[in-house]
Order: sequence, then structure tokens, then C-alpha cells
Amino acid sequence: MDISFGTACERAWSTGTISFAAPVDGRLVRNCIAEEALTDCFDGHEGEDTLLIFERNRGPIEARARDKIDSGDVNESGGADLIPGDFEA
Repeated sequence: MDISFGTACERAWSTGTISFAAPVDGRLVRNCIAEEALTDCFDGHEGEDTLLIFERNRGPIEARARDKIDSGDVNESGGADLIPGDFEA
């Protein structure tokens, strides 16, 4: 599966997530990570901008999204929805 993550990301206030798109086999899909996952699993500090936490940890976040997409655990757009449990050992 050909997955290529871009650099753009945006906060969705209504859902408490950060979304990031990626072309998957030529089709653009929407991935998202819960802000709770960013603060709980990536050493975020109270009141810290979750977009900054996302950018600092983009590599492992995209790797986990790739794993979920490859395994077929996807949302309606074909992308991954990441929650705190996705990063627990």
C-alpha cells in the first residue's frame, strides 16, 4: 500500500482531534488523533498547544496511522482514527 503523509495538519475543535491527510494508493484520506492521546501519550504539558505536540511526535504518530491503515482498521474515509489506546504498550 502506497501511503505518503504530507505536512499539513489542523485542529478540529468540535471533535477534539488533530487531523492530517495522506494519499493512500492515490486517494486522499483523513487521519485524526485525539488530543487526549497527544497529551497523555506524548508528554504534553497542561495547556500546551496540541499542534506543537503533534509536530514534535509526527514520526511515531504517522507510523501508527500507517499500521492501522495497512491492517484495514480505518474510518469512513479510509484513514486512521488514533486514540490513547493505540499508543499503550
